[in-house]
This record gives sequence, structure tokens and C-alpha cells, in this order.
Amino acid sequence: MKLPDSHEEMQSELSESLQASRSMFKSGPEKQVFDASFTYGRLAGQLLANAVVAVEHKKTDSKTGLLEYSAFVEQAEAKLTLSRRVADSARSFAVMILDLDNFKTLNDTLGHPVVDAAFLIPAARAVQRSVRADSDLVGRFGGEEFVVLLDGVGRDESQIVASHIHERINSISTPNGPLGISIGVALGESGDSYALLINDADEALLDAKRLEGKNQTVFFEEG
Repeated sequence: MKLPDSHEEMQSELSESLQASRSMFKSGPEKQVFDASFTYGRLAGQLLANAVVAVEHKKTDSKTGLLEYSAFVEQAEAKLTLSRRVADSARSFAVMILDLDNFKTLNDTLGHPVVDAAFLIPAARAVQRSVRADSDLVGRFGGEEFVVLLDGVGRDESQIVASHIHERINSISTPNGPLGISIGVALGESGDSYALLINDADEALLDAKRLEGKNQTVFFEEG
């Protein structure tokens, strides 16, 4: 049985089912009883849908709309574990940490509310538009940092995604010039430890931030 993909679809299916059942009763006591049950069912369906929305909102960052980091970790670990169980061979993944460059200077100059509206939120949307909504994950790592899990990709595909992110972020203008972003990437396979991959990506990000001009992508390399 296919489960509804959203709370709107769930509400629609419940309403259609109740309407179909209601048509079976034309009049009489049975119809009165069913009408009462029908009303109750619709109210219950609305409450359930509202509960689903509330849970969804708790999993997203209120400022950017991206996954909160705890929800991102939960889903990333599930992908890494599940893909190993259902596949005969290992599936490749990439974990990225992304840090907007020179963001403290912007905050000190313009103030957090202005910077969030003009740069942080557009940057979050730019990152989200650069990945596949049906298979990849994007979360807010904290402050001006984001985290991405790319599903089923290797180095070449990860580099392409990173290039698209750079292009979109660099198109955002600040008083100091184009907005920059530094990216650290760690490559792994299904069954790998998420904690290890995120640590490797963080190490690569530190290397990217040390490069002249920043605004670079660096892949983690063993040794």
C-alpha cells in the first residue's frame, strides 16, 4: 500500500473515502449516525494533518527553511545505513560542509537582521537549488555554515555540484563584492560512519578557508 506523500494528500484521501462511504446512506437513523461519524472523521483528519505539519516544522530551521542539523544527521545516517542493507554493492556518497566567506565582517558592518535577509537566506536557497530535492539532503550546520549529503555520486559529480553552488553564491552581491563560499568535501560509501565523513569534510573546509581568496572547494585526502 502506498502511503500519502504529504499531509495535503493524506487529507484528500481521507475526505474521498468518507464521502464515498457517506453516499451509501440515503436517509434514516443510519444516515444520522454516519453524518455524526463523518463530521468527527473530518475533524480527526484535520487534527492529524496539523500534527504532521507541526512535526515537519520542528525538523526545519526557522530562518532558512533547511533541515535542522539534528534532523539532517538522523536522515544522513539512515541513508548511509539503509543503502548498505538493500544494495548488493556499496553506494557512493559525498558529505559537504559549506561556509560563507567573510560573513563576520558583513554582520559587524550591517547587522545580523539585514545580513540574514539579504545574504544568509538567499545563500541557503542557492545551495538548495543546486542539489536534487528527491535524493540529496541540505541542512543548516550553524551560523553561516551549511551541510549537504549527495546520494550516489563520486568526485566528478560532487565537483559539478560544488561549481553550481559557487556560481549561484557568487551571483549574490555584497558591499564588499560578490559573496564567496568555501566548501570541504569528503567522499564515502554506504556503511561508512557519518561522524567520520563530517570530520573529514570539516578538515577539508579548513584547508579551503586557508587558500588565498577563499571561495574554493577542497576534497579531503587521506594522509
